Amino acid sequence: MSVLAQFIKLEILLLLAAFIAVVLFRLFTGKIKTRKLLSDKGTKTLSSARIQQLVFTLLIASYYLYLTFKNPSAFPKIDTFLLYLLSGSSAVYLSGKARLKRWIIKKIRN
Repeated sequence: MSVLAQFIKLEILLLLAAFIAVVLFRLFTGKIKTRKLLSDKGTKTLSSARIQQLVFTLLIASYYLYLTFKNPSAFPKIDTFLLYLLSGSSAVYLSGKARLKRWIIKKIRN
């Protein structure tokens, strides 16, 4: 690997580390509110759809970053199966939101 490629890789790692540090600092100081991030607005309970959406997104994003650092000279090719998984995860989340919205509208009308 050339010196320029190594420098760019190091610079990207430092930038990512800085982003992570800022987000963690803001999380711990309370500037980013995560209190009801994983709960439904209507039922006030923990939402399994939100949890699976978060887990799938984080796993696929981590895999993409791994592929990027493995070969920094080109954009990684993402397998279509992963895209199907991510879209399926989003579809489950959105169907849960639609079902909840329908439940709230029925509750308001009654």
